Amino acid sequence: MFNTDVLGYKVREGKIKKHSEQLNKWLAGFIDADGSFSLSFSQNTSGRYNIYLNCRITQSASNDPDFELLRSLAFYYNLGKIYFDERDSDIKKSYSAIWWFNSKETMILFNRIGKHLRIKATHAENLIWLVKELEGISITSDCVEELKEFSKCSRKNSRWLKMPKHPSWAWLAGYLDGGGHYRCRLNRVKKVNTGMTTGNELKLFVGSSLDDSFILNFLHIHLGGSIRDRKDGVRFWQRSLGRNSASFAIPFIKKMLKYSCVIKKYETLQKMLNFHTTRRD
Repeated sequence: MFNTDVLGYKVREGKIKKHSEQLNKWLAGFIDADGSFSLSFSQNTSGRYNIYLNCRITQSASNDPDFELLRSLAFYYNLGKIYFDERDSDIKKSYSAIWWFNSKETMILFNRIGKHLRIKATHAENLIWLVKELEGISITSDCVEELKEFSKCSRKNSRWLKMPKHPSWAWLAGYLDGGGHYRCRLNRVKKVNTGMTTGNELKLFVGSSLDDSFILNFLHIHLGGSIRDRKDGVRFWQRSLGRNSASFAIPFIKKMLKYSCVIKKYETLQKMLNFHTTRRD
């Protein structure tokens, strides 16, 4: 499906060169959407606790069949381990994969992508500083609770290390690969007064909690579109990629296709581009 100029193809086929800064930017966006930095604690023989730093990225089978993407990324970076999770619900079983990093691996990863993080940058820095300060020190259970609270506050107030002038295309592709939704409905039927008609809907959606909504405001300023709030405290940014927005949509879709690594998102973007190409022809 991918051609040889696409980042996702190069990752999957092992054809990407080492230390690709574009892939680092994409992964930073992916972690901003679907990753997390957190603290963990283990009780030692003295009954006190040691502190550790972890990073994890979760991906469902619906987005990444056979978890080919996470496997390829883990091989490329030579960091972390892949774990698999299966959950039963009343409707169906769900499968997901978790790319998990220990303390040392998390710090190595941050050194490569930290400057590209837009949402979780200061949170990661706070936790790295904390773990280094407490390295080799056993702490009490009361301290563990305080540190957990510190981590919650840090995440709630996390921001970028330096505000960029424009969203990096590689970062944006990673962020949308993780948290975005491309809607491509062609020839859908809708009611108009008493009659019926057909139409097309090509849109991009991405949502966040209100704590992280600064990134949606940033996208709104630079890429247009609109922002709306839901009653459950989630804010959404959306942008039309349909025929009435072709002057924006075509260049934007081509940029996302260049960097997108999630096969399901890539396929939907390709359908959108084919729609515009067919109309021009």
